[in-house]
Amino acid sequence: WRDRIDHIWTYYKEIILIGAVVIILLASIVGNALKPRLEVRMSGYLANITLSEDGSAYLKEDYLSHLGGSADSQTVILNSTVFGGEGYLTSMEANYNAALAPVLQVTAQEVDYMLLDEVALEFYMNKAFFMDLRQLLNEEELKQLELTYYQPVDIDEKPVGGSYPVAVDITGTAFAQGCAKDAKKVYFVAVANGPNKDDIRNLWEYL
Repeated sequence: WRDRIDHIWTYYKEIILIGAVVIILLASIVGNALKPRLEVRMSGYLANITLSEDGSAYLKEDYLSHLGGSADSQTVILNSTVFGGEGYLTSMEANYNAALAPVLQVTAQEVDYMLLDEVALEFYMNKAFFMDLRQLLNEEELKQLELTYYQPVDIDEKPVGGSYPVAVDITGTAFAQGCAKDAKKVYFVAVANGPNKDDIRNLWEYL
């Protein structure tokens, strides 16, 4: 038997190894397919914002608990990208892929809100995917906030209609002061087509 095994290994080693790899891959694919998918209760994106461990937990595990969710069947997602800083405007091409990542997920309706610095806010402003905050907050609430407005324009860059508030400066909040590192400014925006946009008000009050 040993000679026979040695013979098979000598002449069919590559086939055996390839077969083993295929079996492992198939087992992995089947396992992932059978694994129950978690319900996403909220999905955020950080752009040029770095959070402490406590800050990250506050927006993920702690927020899921705040919602009364179960980690066994639900989750809160928080992705991040970094592409800006000094010299950003002159190194646009080098940073483009990192800057584009959130846009692709927003287009796929996978992002509910973003926390951004000034550079990221400027970059994404012309993408026109931010929610009009008048849908989220009442007039009295808006008056108390430092807001950034979006002005729609046509193909010739001429203003179309009126401007509306899309971003809130939350730099001075306890959350930003205690959890956000390095950023001079921290802005909150809600995504207009977010999958959980009905719960954005809850998130805003949580922040």
